[in-house]
Amino acid sequence: MSYIEYAFYDLDYDDQETKQAIENAITYSVDCICVPFAYTKYCKTLIKDNKIKIANAIDYPLGLLDSKTRKEAIINAIDNGAEKICIVLQNNYLNLKKYDKIRQDIKLIYDICAERNISISYYLEYRIFTHQSLIKACNILMETPVDTVYVSTGYMLDNVEDNIIASVLLREKTGIKTIFSTNIWTKKHVELLIKNKIDHLRFSHISSIALYKSYVS
Repeated sequence: MSYIEYAFYDLDYDDQETKQAIENAITYSVDCICVPFAYTKYCKTLIKDNKIKIANAIDYPLGLLDSKTRKEAIINAIDNGAEKICIVLQNNYLNLKKYDKIRQDIKLIYDICAERNISISYYLEYRIFTHQSLIKACNILMETPVDTVYVSTGYMLDNVEDNIIASVLLREKTGIKTIFSTNIWTKKHVELLIKNKIDHLRFSHISSIALYKSYVS
């Protein structure tokens, strides 16, 4: 069975447009909706008794904040009603190969979420780092254990085929769960996802969710 997230980051939407977007996502029975911190409480009123989780992105999209600031942001997000945390790996430390710093930050964040029974996924960015660096990051994450990553933030210009390649590579090389994280537009894209056994997906366009759902039950 597929797992689908809807990433809603359209800050220029008014209340009615936001309401319509969230209700559309609910109609397609997504598993999780990721929204900016300020939208959390409003979106939870729209979901009501639905089992859809509301997630917040932390240190998005660059992953440059220090651990103390990230910790405070996560606690605030959870206190505000977030049921999942999506956090960007500290890209400055990965770039400098400061792996012990990364381990310390991951352990801190994992403990916060585990204590509160909050799920967590990490953003990586295959557009910035080599596959070797991403494999190293995944292996470090799984030591904690954090077992799920997005292969891109969705913030940079992305490519369906490249996202699939990164998803499959990290899954096969490390055993980590990968979430495909760009939009799709054609039947061919759906076929590529199915062919590569990718069924954990994150879309920021309702049309991508609708397309995928039209071919996959």
